[in-house]
Amino acid sequence: MAAIGFQNFPINTNLAPGVYFDVDATNANAGTAPQRTLVIGQMLASVTATAGVPFLVTSYAAARTAGGAGSMLSLMLQQYRKSDPTGEVWCLPVSDNGSGTNASIAVTISGTSTAAGTLNLYVCGTNVQVGVASGATAATVATATAAAINALIDLPVTAAASTGTVTITARHKGIVAGDIDARINFSGTPAGESTPAGLTVSVGSLSAGTGEPTLSFANLGDTVYDYIITPYGDSTSLAATTALLNDVSGRWSWQTKLYGHCFGAKKGTSSALTTFIASYNDQHLSLLGINDTPVPVYLVAADYGAVCANSLRVDPATPLQNVVMNIPAPPRASRFLLSERNTLYGVGMGATRANDAGQVILDRSVTTYTTNAAGAKDTSYRDTETLATLQFCIRSLDSMLGTKFARKKLLADGTQVPGGSNFVTAQSVKAEIIAWYRARALEGVVQNPDTFARNVQAQNIGQGRVAVMLPIDVANQLRVLGISVQFIKS
Repeated sequence: MAAIGFQNFPINTNLAPGVYFDVDATNANAGTAPQRTLVIGQMLASVTATAGVPFLVTSYAAARTAGGAGSMLSLMLQQYRKSDPTGEVWCLPVSDNGSGTNASIAVTISGTSTAAGTLNLYVCGTNVQVGVASGATAATVATATAAAINALIDLPVTAAASTGTVTITARHKGIVAGDIDARINFSGTPAGESTPAGLTVSVGSLSAGTGEPTLSFANLGDTVYDYIITPYGDSTSLAATTALLNDVSGRWSWQTKLYGHCFGAKKGTSSALTTFIASYNDQHLSLLGINDTPVPVYLVAADYGAVCANSLRVDPATPLQNVVMNIPAPPRASRFLLSERNTLYGVGMGATRANDAGQVILDRSVTTYTTNAAGAKDTSYRDTETLATLQFCIRSLDSMLGTKFARKKLLADGTQVPGGSNFVTAQSVKAEIIAWYRARALEGVVQNPDTFARNVQAQNIGQGRVAVMLPIDVANQLRVLGISVQFIKS
């Protein structure tokens, strides 16, 4: 019997003369799994998308058509593309909760303008400018303001004027979809913004929406989605994503092998966020906390997920820190101090900071996992990069082993394995794994390959089964440089 193995050619039984070639690609596979993003968002009624059925998005125009102009879904996709312009993106459209209500906020205008000017009303972060003539009444300005808002069909709101009041209403029902914001002269004097003389403009309190949609992931099937972006921050919705990704029966389970990570966002003060995050403990969920930004929280989630996906797709171990985001910075008084950010990282919430140019910077991304099953403090899954690195390593090793050993015979340890043969031993499998690990170490994804080689185990446990123990040492991220400045005066 030939020692060299063939995939298809029956060298021992073919009697016809000739030269025969059996092409074998088991040593040539260098492919990588697709790293898709799934954006979850609400769609408007009477659009082309089907609720609960994911679809590939090739452009913002396609998302706009599918979800509707001004829909949460289309706006999240538009925001996502600002930070990840080339990644493969799918959308999961969700219908409004029929029992929910729409959020609204009232802007009250009083007085009569005594000079011409421009009203700068920021609606969900967009500056809606309204020209005001001298002598314009409050009712006239309110009507013009409502018309200007409605002319911007990609805003997530509509507006109606009554005497001197503009009522701004969310297009969607629900709590998160109702995160609408209205501010006067947000950019202030440096941007030349001021209320026209003679007018007074005040913004009322938000009348919050109610009723979040029910999430269903039944139609995701076995399609791989590495980065899942949820707009929702309620316990029911987050429980659904936890169930989707869990280690026992979800996408991280041994039998499913789909993996993935969920990204979301939450608005609030550091104190409120600390209280909120205490209810969550999921290594497959990373939430970004931010306070008082004028854009809806679902756009923060979309941008956060995009920034992380764009970085992790290139290198899963590169730190998710010091990355510029594409959302407006909160007012200076609302930005988190270092002490507040430090507290948030310890309890499982990511955070941002802002530079002098007003850019929002992702300061650190962490998962919500903080304690183990016994309730003890556990930092093993703190960093989002750790899960991304493990996912990369598992996928890479799975591809290598599945390609090289897909049709091999397993013999006892100690059997000599000639090159090109179609049989292996547990120790030859181990040797391939060590070589794979050394290659990953050269990429800077894992470390200490010699220690790995000494400790990795592969055991032939009979009946064609090999049990392997992988002591993977993932790369760390450079977080802190502590420098003692010991100066002298001579």
